[in-house]
Amino acid sequence: MKLTVDCVWCSSRRDFLKFLRTTETYEVVVDYYAIANKLAKTDPSGAEPADTVVGLHLVKAIEDAATKNHKDVLYTIKNLNHSTVEAIIEIFQDKYETEDITVNLIIVNREDYPKKGVLSLFKSVKFIDNL
Repeated sequence: MKLTVDCVWCSSRRDFLKFLRTTETYEVVVDYYAIANKLAKTDPSGAEPADTVVGLHLVKAIEDAATKNHKDVLYTIKNLNHSTVEAIIEIFQDKYETEDITVNLIIVNREDYPKKGVLSLFKSVKFIDNL
């Protein structure tokens, strides 16, 4: 099975939702911001959840997508760095039990730039401004 994962790096959920309205339909969307908001709403004090807790929910969402054999996945990235991207790719390879993965990056409304060597981890990189 050929798996395509389009990763979106943006500053806010608002930018992500704007992007989502302008794009093709994906079989599944694994959204960091939606998961973090959901967890914050279920917390009695409304505290923002720890990244590790959100990470566990992201892995579960990827497992669910793999179980349903979704081949086109949109994934939001909060922290774009080398170790995060490698971990994401490894999780997809593990849960989908395949090495046949194309991972692309879409950068939406960002003025900063990822650290050296990060962009080379992706098959393609697309920049979208003024969304």
